[in-house]
Amino acid sequence: LAPALRKAATYMERETKLNFAKQSDPDGAAWAALKPSTLRYKKTSAILRETGSLVASISTLSVSSTSAIVGAGTEYGVFHQNGTSKMAARPFIGISDRHKEPIKDILLQHLRG
Repeated sequence: LAPALRKAATYMERETKLNFAKQSDPDGAAWAALKPSTLRYKKTSAILRETGSLVASISTLSVSSTSAIVGAGTEYGVFHQNGTSKMAARPFIGISDRHKEPIKDILLQHLRG
């Protein structure tokens, strides 16, 4: 299944990067707005897009015959995903119900040859 899982991972990479464009979580819910104090020092009002490093780091981290892992290659991505005591969580990565059918189609297409 590795080739199909690689295609599914590529699909999820694209979907995850779209979350940044939409400024929403995998389910489509808008990210928490930035605090006014944060907006004062940012170069842009875009959420999670100050330098573009986080979205650029989204990639397939591993693929095997049983799994594929897509993640962020920055050390700070986890803080944005889960939040901290001083920062709201802004989940950008994950599989939602709307992703299940396209991934199922990729796997079925592979199995049918």
